Order: sequence, then structure tokens, then C-alpha cells
Amino acid sequence: MLYLAEIQKQTKLFMGGVETRLKLIACQRNDQSWGVVDNESITINEASDCGEGALIVVNLGNNKQIQGKIELASPRIVA
Repeated sequence: MLYLAEIQKQTKLFMGGVETRLKLIACQRNDQSWGVVDNESITINEASDCGEGALIVVNLGNNKQIQGKIELASPRIVA
């Protein structure tokens, strides 16, 4: 399923690394409309070139694992 999400990066104080989370904002329905996602986020292991607060489009499987590439959402939003 296709999701619109926001990149959130948090510093792990104990480990000193950075944890990247995707705050899920909306998902695309079968009829191509979009529905709001209520207060859901996932941690991702993939390194993202996108900065904090970037809006992205990502395809997630049923288990909320990323399928394919993370894309910036701006070309879809502007078009």
C-alpha cells in the first residue's frame, strides 16, 4: 500500500546513533483516493538521504516493511 509519510530522525542517547522513523500521514485506497492515518509511525533500517521533516511516498507491505524505493513526495503533490 502506498503511504505519504514524514521523515523523523531522533538521536539515540545511549548508542549515539540516529534512529529514523516514518510518521505515516495518509494511505492511498484502492479507488486512488487518500485516507488519513491516525498517529502511526514505523522505524526504518534503510538509510535515507532525505532530511528531517521531508515528505516522502513509500510503498509498505502488509507487515509495514518497505517495498521498493523511498521517493520525495513533492513531485506528486505539486502535479
